[in-house]
Amino acid sequence: MEGDSASISSEDSDLALQRDIEVEECRACSGKFRYRLNSGGSVTILAEGPRKDQKYKAVSYVWGKHPPIPLRCRQCGVKIAIQMRCAESFERIMSLAGSGSTVWLDALSINQADHSDIAAQVAVMGNTYKRAQCVSVLLPPSDTDAFLKLSSIFGAAQALLSRKWLFELEPGQAHGDIGHNETGKLARTFFSEIDEFHDRLEKYRYWSRAWTFQEWACAYDIEVTVDNPSGIYPTLKRIKSVIVYGAIMVVEYKLRQGQYAEIDVGFVRGFGPPKLELIKRLFPFEDVFAYHEEFSEIDVRYQTIQPNIGGLNKALGLHHGPIGTRSEDTQLRARLNLMLDAFSGLNEREATYEADIVCCWASMCNLSYGYSKNDSINMALTKVIRCLRRKGIKVFNFQVQHAGEEIDLSFFSYSASQRQCNATNGGFLRGAPVFTGRVDTGVHFCQSIANPSHLGRLFVSLFSTGSTRTSFSVLLRKVLGANVTIVVPMLERDSVLEAMNLALSGQHDEFMLENLLDHIKEILEEADDAILANLVFVVASIPLAHDSRQYFHAWAICRGLPQGGYFVARESQNGTLVLAYQEKNMSQPAHIAAYLTISDHQSGTYLLPVSATGDIDLTLPTPQRSDILIGFHCDRYLRAKLLLGPVGLEDPTHVRQQPYEGVGDAVEFLGIQPNDKIIICSEESYCLEALTRVAEMERPKDPFDRRSTLPPEIDIGHPNLISPEENARSKEMLRRFASQRPVECPF
Repeated sequence: MEGDSASISSEDSDLALQRDIEVEECRACSGKFRYRLNSGGSVTILAEGPRKDQKYKAVSYVWGKHPPIPLRCRQCGVKIAIQMRCAESFERIMSLAGSGSTVWLDALSINQADHSDIAAQVAVMGNTYKRAQCVSVLLPPSDTDAFLKLSSIFGAAQALLSRKWLFELEPGQAHGDIGHNETGKLARTFFSEIDEFHDRLEKYRYWSRAWTFQEWACAYDIEVTVDNPSGIYPTLKRIKSVIVYGAIMVVEYKLRQGQYAEIDVGFVRGFGPPKLELIKRLFPFEDVFAYHEEFSEIDVRYQTIQPNIGGLNKALGLHHGPIGTRSEDTQLRARLNLMLDAFSGLNEREATYEADIVCCWASMCNLSYGYSKNDSINMALTKVIRCLRRKGIKVFNFQVQHAGEEIDLSFFSYSASQRQCNATNGGFLRGAPVFTGRVDTGVHFCQSIANPSHLGRLFVSLFSTGSTRTSFSVLLRKVLGANVTIVVPMLERDSVLEAMNLALSGQHDEFMLENLLDHIKEILEEADDAILANLVFVVASIPLAHDSRQYFHAWAICRGLPQGGYFVARESQNGTLVLAYQEKNMSQPAHIAAYLTISDHQSGTYLLPVSATGDIDLTLPTPQRSDILIGFHCDRYLRAKLLLGPVGLEDPTHVRQQPYEGVGDAVEFLGIQPNDKIIICSEESYCLEALTRVAEMERPKDPFDRRSTLPPEIDIGHPNLISPEENARSKEMLRRFASQRPVECPF
C-alpha cells in the first residue's frame, strides 16, 4: 500500500495516453477480480483479506503519483479507478505473479472507498504479507540499477550454495585446490556486492518508500523483476532465502574453521557476525533470525569463543526450531525488534502522510492503536508506544523533548541495534536501545547534542502519599545522598573530556577496543560552536548505598541549568535515574531535565534502571570475538542500594560554585562537602564483580551439529533452494571424501 509524494519522473512522460484496464470479473459481480493475461491464462485477484488457509501471492510495487487509471469489468460494466503507473505496468505485475495464481493486490483487494475495510486490513497487513507464498516485487524503471545489483548478488549466492559440500569439508580433508580459489572469489564478490547495494540504497525509489518496507520485510520469500516495457529482465525467484542462506553458510564456515579455512572468504572470523547483521537488515527474515532476548549473553559468548562446539546459531543470532514455535508474545517481540532494526538501521523512508512512517512498521506487528492518516508523526508515535507499553513491552526514553508527553521523540535514533563505535571489528551491541536501555556511547553523545534535553519540557508530579497520576504525568522520587557534582559548558571541550572520563569505566586495548575518549573528542571537534554554546555537560555522583562514601558517576547533556534546585531522582515510567529540576517554590511541579547514563569502554552506555526499593543490578557484558582468544572475558556488574524518599523530605541541592582542581575554571563543583570522598570512576567505584565466565561455562544441553548451522537439505520452508541434482552431487562428493577416494575439481 504505497503513496508517493514525488513528482512524476521523466520515465513516465510517455504515458500521456492511457488505456483502461479490463477485467473479466470484479468485486461487484463475483466477489473477486479476474484478469486475463495477454500471453494467455488468467490471474485471480482477491477482493478481501486472505483467509488463513488460503494460498496466494502478495504484490508489492510503488504506487507513484500518477493519475488514476479506469478499471472496467467486462461482465457487469462497473468502472472504478485504480492507482497504477499504466495499464502495461498492471499487465507486467499480473505476469510476474503468473497464470493460475491468486494474488492479494492492495489497490484492489482493499476496498479503497470503504474506510472500515482500509482500517481492518491495514491493522493486519503484516500477516497478509507474511502468510503469502511469496511476495512478487515489481521495481520501478528508475530502480533498474538496483535490480542488476540484486541479480549479481543472487547469482553469487546461488553459485555458493551449489558448492555447499565444499564448505562442509574439514581442514586438510582435501588435497590441493579442488575449487577453493574460485569459491573464495565468489564469496568475496558476494559480500562486496552486498556492501555496494547497501551504499546505494538511498538512491533507489523502492527502498525510499515507507509502505514498501513492510512488503519486502515481512515476505516469507520474494520474487522480483523490474517494470520495463522491453521485458528483457528475468524474474529472480526465492531471492531472500537464497541470499540469506548463502551468507549464513559462508560466515558460519569462517567462524568454524578460522585461520585453517582453505576458502579465502575475504575477512577474518571476528568480522563475520557484523556482515551477517547487514544481511539481516537488508533481507529481514523472522523465521531465520532471532532477537536479542531469545539467547542469553552467556550462550552467545560460549559459541563465539568455542565455535566448534555446540553450534553457532546463538553466536550468529539464528532462530532454530520449527516455524510457529514462538509464543504469541515472543512472536510480537521478535517481529517488532527485527523489523524496527531494519527500518531504522538503513536509509530514511518517506510517505505521503507522516502517520504512515509509523504505521508501516506498527501494522507489521498487527498493533491496533487508532490509526489516522491525519496524525502528525509525533502523535502516531505516541499512540504506538502507549500500545506497546500496555502490552507489557518496556520502551526506554533517552531524550526529553515535549511538554506533557511521556514519549521520547528521538525514538527512531534508538530503535535499531547500533555498532559499537570503539569496537575495531565494527561489531553491534545486542538489541535496540529502546528495548535494552543500552546504547552506543558515540551515538548517544551525538544525539544528546542534536536533541538536548530542555528543562521544563516534561512536567512530572512530586511523589507523596496519595499523589495522583494524570494521563501524562510521571512520578519522581529523589535519590537521597546523590548530588550534581560537575557542570561543564560544552564549549570547554577539554574540560568536557576530563569530566567524561569521570563517568567512564572499563578498559581499552587499542586492538579489540579503542579509547572512547578519542571518539568523543572527534565528535566535539566537529560540533558547531553555535550549538555547543547553549549546552552543558553534567556529572552526578550517586552513592553505592545511602551511608556509603563510594560513588559511581553518571552523565547527561542538557541546556544550561538555571540557578535553583535540582536533584537526582527515579522516574516512575521505566524506573530510570534522571536529573530533575524544581523551582525554589516547592508548590510548582518538578521537571525532568535529562536521563542519566553511565558509559563503559567495553560495553557501551547504559540508562540506570532502579527498582521501586532502590536496587540497581546492572550487568556490563563485554563483547567477544572468535578471532581474539585473549582480552576481556569478564562480565562486570554495577550493584547499588539507593535510598529513595518522597521528594520534599529535604530541600533540593542548591548550586555552590567552587573550583574543581585538575579540571579547569570552567567547571562548577556543586553540593559536595570538602570531606566527602569522590572516587573517580573505576572498577572499585562501580563495585564491579569480575567473574571469568569462560571457565564456568557449560556445554549447551542440546548442541546443534558442529559441522554446519545450515540443515543438510537447506529446507526450512525452501525444499527447492538447492536442486535435487545439486544436493545429490554434494552428498556424493562428501561420501567420496569420507572413503578417501581421489576427487577431482568439479568446477
